[in-house]
Amino acid sequence: MSELKIERDISNQFVIWTIVGIIFTGFIIRFFYFPFDVPLSLDASTYLSYAYEITRYGEFPNQFLLANNGWPTFLVIFFGVLENTDYQNFVDIQRVVTITISIITIFPMYFLCRKFFPKFISLIGAGILILEPRVIGNSILGITEPLFILLTTTSLVVFFSEKKWIYLSFALLACATIVRYEAFLLVIPFSIMLFFKFKHDNQKVLKYLLCIAIFIIILCPMMMIKMETMGFDGILSHISSGVNAVSKHAVQGVPVGPDDIGFPGERNEFRLHNFLGFGFSNMILSLGIIQIPIFVFFFPIGVFFLFRKDTIKKINYKHVTLILFVIVSGIIILYLHGRGIQEVRYYLVLYPIIILICSFGIEKIRSKINDKILLISIFIFITIITIAYLEYDKIDYDLERESFEITSKSLEIANKINGGGLHGGYITTATMIENWPDLERPSEVKDRKISPFIKCVSEKENIQWMVLRMEDTPYVCKNGAESLEEFIKQNMDNGLDHIVVDEIERKPDFIQDIFYNEKTYPFLEKVFDSKNMGYDYHVKIFKINFEKFDGEF
Repeated sequence: MSELKIERDISNQFVIWTIVGIIFTGFIIRFFYFPFDVPLSLDASTYLSYAYEITRYGEFPNQFLLANNGWPTFLVIFFGVLENTDYQNFVDIQRVVTITISIITIFPMYFLCRKFFPKFISLIGAGILILEPRVIGNSILGITEPLFILLTTTSLVVFFSEKKWIYLSFALLACATIVRYEAFLLVIPFSIMLFFKFKHDNQKVLKYLLCIAIFIIILCPMMMIKMETMGFDGILSHISSGVNAVSKHAVQGVPVGPDDIGFPGERNEFRLHNFLGFGFSNMILSLGIIQIPIFVFFFPIGVFFLFRKDTIKKINYKHVTLILFVIVSGIIILYLHGRGIQEVRYYLVLYPIIILICSFGIEKIRSKINDKILLISIFIFITIITIAYLEYDKIDYDLERESFEITSKSLEIANKINGGGLHGGYITTATMIENWPDLERPSEVKDRKISPFIKCVSEKENIQWMVLRMEDTPYVCKNGAESLEEFIKQNMDNGLDHIVVDEIERKPDFIQDIFYNEKTYPFLEKVFDSKNMGYDYHVKIFKINFEKFDGEF
């Protein structure tokens, strides 16, 4: 059957109903795994806090150090409809918005596939993105990736469209940069390939300058706002700090704090090769991990056919643009891996291109299987594999709820507790909402926990993440403790008055030992045991009796 006949057999009505079915399935799966009554933590709670302040006070918050503030700023549109409501409603709205954005990405993904494949294959490619389990899992976290993927994918679609849409692609890229500052580097492949796209146009330089002007005009207002409210622009400042970090700590070998955290190799020596080797090894490992559970069945086939001689001869500017997009994104990921940041979610921006390669393999399979059988088989297979993976990797939401409740109770009991002793990382979130509807900033409540490990913090507002991202920010490092006695002595003047420990095996050993051998610590008085209150998650809270502690040590 010729491609022309195949295209005629697939009507627009068929395409629409298939997309509707994928969207419906995507929503069902996402809401089946929706974490009802589970609060946000880590980055997601920071985004909520930023958006909530703008909603409540009608202006960008001062000294709220958040470089990637595009996503919480966008959230304000939805937070504005909530009045006099509780915290969890804001949490649910944030998650519902990311889920919706993740589903909407089916449209740019379909049209991106259409730039290379017929309708049938494009439907499969779009469906894979919506039903991929890591995409689903990320979409319910309430963080930046869904909006970032939507903007970058749409910018590629528009860039590959008619020449008059080229300006919109740079506008979308600017919006993506506001969401995640590393997207600023993606202007490099777009700039290079613009000249290839307009190689026969005498006005290509003028058009490029106009594109860059649009890109800058969109970025400048937010950069100025961040300069005024945070003291840095959040884009060039962070990109340059990353370059300076590599130059200073990898090339020159200057150690990062007393334990030299973040750069592999010997201190005070050239160790760029260690940095790159560590980054590449982690990248290869991560690329293997993300193939599971879906891509592994299609990606190798696509790669095999993609590098055949007859295929290479057909390469055009679209293919080269995608290659440069992958290279630039790969450099960003390499830097993160080199710094020891292992999160797979940074690969999600590459998923549309990985799916294009998978679609190339599926197209080759198509000639041997009936269309309807292939379409139904692939979607049933993907759905089953996705649900199986999500079940295997499912978060225990009962544990999360209990962890948050117990964390809240521990903060009611204690002034300051040891960090890392409770599951879920909810200490910051629980402290933030203690006086709801007054919401404390994450940076203002981090001192409710004291880490027993080495800790480097900036001298400005105690923002720990600034050490990693702003190399020119002064910071101090505090050595961790090697025993419980040393930990208490180091922090008794800082307000540490309770020790919290749970049943989950974790470091340091000297704190975990308290859970099993509490009687050997006479200066610790147990004031809370979650088992006595009917919780399945076992946590013990001990008050430090400083009179007994001083008498013994």
